[in-house]
Amino acid sequence: MDASNEGFILIATFMVLLMLFTLIVFGVMLIYRRRRIEHQREIETINEHFEKELLRSQLEIQEQTMQYIGREIHDNVGHKLTLASLNNHQLQPLEGDPDPAVTEVGQLIDESLTDLRSLSSSLIHGRMQPQGALNQLLEKEFGKLQSTQHCTLEFQDEAEPFMSSFEVNSFVLRIVQEFTQNSLKHARCQRLTLQLKDAAEGLKVTIADDGVGFDPDQLPEDAGIGLLNMRQRAEIIGADYTLTSQPGRGTQLTLLVPLTPTHL
Repeated sequence: MDASNEGFILIATFMVLLMLFTLIVFGVMLIYRRRRIEHQREIETINEHFEKELLRSQLEIQEQTMQYIGREIHDNVGHKLTLASLNNHQLQPLEGDPDPAVTEVGQLIDESLTDLRSLSSSLIHGRMQPQGALNQLLEKEFGKLQSTQHCTLEFQDEAEPFMSSFEVNSFVLRIVQEFTQNSLKHARCQRLTLQLKDAAEGLKVTIADDGVGFDPDQLPEDAGIGLLNMRQRAEIIGADYTLTSQPGRGTQLTLLVPLTPTHL
């Protein structure tokens, strides 16, 4: 009996130690796995933050480049066209009827100078927007298109005043500007609609045209730069971005601007 009891005790002790060892190994593996998951999440967070900062830097460089071009147009090209206009007027005969060719050239120079000044002002100042309710800023921006008379405009504001940061306001305005410019220049639309609605998560902005539309999968690389800029700006402010279009059925963009930006 004594030998049997000793053997039983040894076996029991061995089993207990084996179970403890197994539990320790399992615990170590569990802790290792948890720490590995946490580490992977930290890496993903760092990478995401880096990508957002990279996008922000790219867009800031674009803005600085546009402002530089605007100043060059105003200071250099504008100055040369002004001199050309003055010299052209001197080509008119002092007596008799004005030379029609010289008059036409003068008109072309003056029109070009006016267009360049407008472009320069837009590049330097046009994208800088004041603080305030985003609804009012969008209505004001949309109202500027009335003078173009290219298509029928419809603005629907069914939302409460949406207050946000300067950066969010600017990015949303630039997205809307990019969409409207594409609609007027390329879509050949007859109607352009901008609608604002309250949403639980923030402000829902929907802008749509009835233009020619396009196939998103068959755009040339240079034609997709504007679309890429819109999507990147939406990502930076944490806005949900949905763009839909079909040939012959127009284009629609929906933005859900969050109450609190998540990626600024």
